[in-house]
Amino acid sequence: MPSPSMQPGNRPLLLAGARQEPCHAPCVHRDPRKQWPPHAKKLFDHLAALYGEDDPLPTVAAGWVAHQRSANT
Repeated sequence: MPSPSMQPGNRPLLLAGARQEPCHAPCVHRDPRKQWPPHAKKLFDHLAALYGEDDPLPTVAAGWVAHQRSANT
């Protein structure tokens, strides 16, 4: 016997943020660092040399700088 929530006419509850229908579009994962302006790439390289590329600080700092309006931020 099927559970009451799965009988015809009853829809299962969805959690917040869950999709109702599957996405059939191809998933394209792009590296946002490739679109950073030169000054953000330069900051990333400098911080990665000091802290190492495994440390999240270079990516976070350069990502923040990349999204500012001015290169002098």
